[in-house]
Amino acid sequence: QTCALPICYLALRKEGILAGMKDSSNDPYRLQRLASQDPGAIYAGGDAMLVAARKIRLLGGVMSALGNAWPQFCQRLLRGEARQIDGVVVHDNPAHARTVLEALDAHVSSPVVRIAERRA
Repeated sequence: QTCALPICYLALRKEGILAGMKDSSNDPYRLQRLASQDPGAIYAGGDAMLVAARKIRLLGGVMSALGNAWPQFCQRLLRGEARQIDGVVVHDNPAHARTVLEALDAHVSSPVVRIAERRA
């Protein structure tokens, strides 16, 4: 994982080479610093940031794998409206199960959810 220096990013942005940046550091302080320097063009990467992202002013949004399967749930998390967890059906893909659990773990007010992997 490469961590772009803010000064390099801003120089490339000023030249019109970049339109924005996805930062997957999961560091809310870094995201806040970047977003304050380039409002609306910085995106948090990763489902674990869905809840924390709403507290980061000027952030463009979150690029979420979970949003592909559960877009309305992710929108509610970002708006702070998710009071209950939607029913989840995780198929035979362990990667999907991990993604769901990461996002649910980030939502600290949610009940404990356990998903058992089905063994073949």
